[in-house]
Order: sequence, then C-alpha cells, then structure tokens
Amino acid sequence: MLLISILVWQTGFGVEFRDGGPNDYYDAASSRRFQRVLNSVEKLHLHKAIAHLQQGQISAACLEIEFTLRWYPNHPRGLQFVAELYDKHACPNSKTAEEHFTTAQNFRPNDPIAYILYGLYLHKKGFLEKAAKQYNLALPLAPESSDLHYNLGLLYIETKDYDKALHHAKKAYDIGHPLPGLRKKLKNLGLWPDTAKKN
Repeated sequence: MLLISILVWQTGFGVEFRDGGPNDYYDAASSRRFQRVLNSVEKLHLHKAIAHLQQGQISAACLEIEFTLRWYPNHPRGLQFVAELYDKHACPNSKTAEEHFTTAQNFRPNDPIAYILYGLYLHKKGFLEKAAKQYNLALPLAPESSDLHYNLGLLYIETKDYDKALHHAKKAYDIGHPLPGLRKKLKNLGLWPDTAKKN
C-alpha cells in the first residue's frame, strides 16, 4: 500500500493574494485574512470535484479541480485528488496530471508534498524510474518523512534494488512508521535483519 500523510508546511513570510490565483496554499492557510477565501474555494469547488468523481461525473470533476488548482496550484488535497482522478480518467480540455504537478513544483520548489504526490501517482501507474526521481527530489526537503522512506522502500523492492529498499525501510521504521507491509516483504525475501541471520 502506497501511503502519504498530507502535512502543512507554513512560511513566515508576508502573504500576497491574487484574485483568481495563483496563490500559495500554505500562506493562505496560515492567514486569517485569506483563509476565508481558501475555505470557500475548497467548499464550492474541491469538495464538489470529489463528489462528482464519486458520482462518476468526470467532466464536472475535471472542471472543479481545474478551478481549485488555478487559485491554489500547490493545494495538497487538490494535488492528491489529481492523482486519484487521472489514475483512471482523463480531462481532455484541462491540464494533464504532469502539468498540474509541474506547475505546483515550479510555484513552490521547496514544498516536498508536490514531489511526493507526483511520485505516488507515477509509482501507482508503474513508471518506477520517474517515480523514484520524484521521491528523491522530495528527500532533501522531507528527510524525516516516514511515508516517503516507506514508499521508496516499496519502489526499490519492485526494481530489485534491495540494498536501497532495506536502507529506506530501516529509516521508515526508525522514524516510527506504523505499517508492517514493507518489513514483511523484506522478511519474505530473507532480507530483514532477523530473517537474514537465519539464512
């Protein structure tokens, strides 16, 4: 199971606001002045996009997420929704998933979430080399993310790069990752320390 926890990375800089976007999600989320607008965009557009997808109304979902990310290109739940939507569907008259993630990364290059979510999307689609690149771009920005190390461990098992898989697995569990799946996979391969000694 691929996993990521959505974290809020706030800045201490002054907030600039553009009517219609693009605006920084994290600045808006940390500003009382602009949080009301963010909440309205989420309620009237992002939440509707999620509901439309659940109801199978793909074109409507595409329009609503396009609006949301035009206002807040690096909205983490919006980007997570893009990964969910584009995993099985296409939005012909909208940006591609790659364009949405690239826009978010360019908008705020030091935000690890955009790289992690893009990596998750690519990982799930089976583009392992591209996914590894995105995960590794996120690593210096979020070196203590247990989810990131966990997903890297899973990816490197798939590519049979077992030394790296074990390295990231140990890191994930040292940080405190709760899921046992990665460790179980390594045990089954005879690579986890307590099983490796027995072989």
